[in-house]
Amino acid sequence: MEWHKQPTLFYLENFVTSKRYYPLIYLLPLTLVAFFFIRTERLRRVFTYIWVIVAGYLVFISIPPVKLEWYDAPLYPFFALLFGIAVSEGASRLTGRLKITAASTVIALAVTLACCYLPYRHIWQKVQYAPEKMSDFEWEGVFIRQLQEAHPDWLDYVILKQVKHPEHLDQVKFYQKTFQYRFAAPISVESDWQQIRPGQRVLVSQPVVSDSIVGRFPASTILFQTDFGKLWEIK
Repeated sequence: MEWHKQPTLFYLENFVTSKRYYPLIYLLPLTLVAFFFIRTERLRRVFTYIWVIVAGYLVFISIPPVKLEWYDAPLYPFFALLFGIAVSEGASRLTGRLKITAASTVIALAVTLACCYLPYRHIWQKVQYAPEKMSDFEWEGVFIRQLQEAHPDWLDYVILKQVKHPEHLDQVKFYQKTFQYRFAAPISVESDWQQIRPGQRVLVSQPVVSDSIVGRFPASTILFQTDFGKLWEIK
């Protein structure tokens, strides 16, 4: 797929431009220092092996021309292991040399929270259902859910979505198949105007397609609408 071709440094650039694993990604190289104060040879070998995995996998996914945003996802658990080993070993070294007091504990906790606040905030925002933060590519899924919540018995309609590539219908087809499985709903997905007939209910999230319905079927009416789509009754 030509539109998936990206430059070699695509994933490294995403760490900065898209703030992936932010801000800890900037501290990741500092974990290399931990190699010199890890106490056991076995843990040192594990630490080295994890770095080999991180570097090797990053090179492996960077060489092919086709790159997708989520291909670097397997790296993040290994990043966490590197930080975990570095922080654990560093803390163990310091506790043997420093006197632990209430003040030092509070400072350590504050530093930890400062490092973790932004990543946890980002994760929390991602896992919350917030349609206003979704791209227009996801609007059909949002609108289908809103329609289901408002009119659970309306399960007979056509989802009309115009795309440049057939693969871009796969996300909508996921919802179609889910509703077919859960409710035996006769929902269909179309991208061709020739398949739309009077008497059908048509779900549309693309504004330009809704405008076209008005031009092609002037007598059609809107049965349900939100900011993310309209359900038309074609006449």
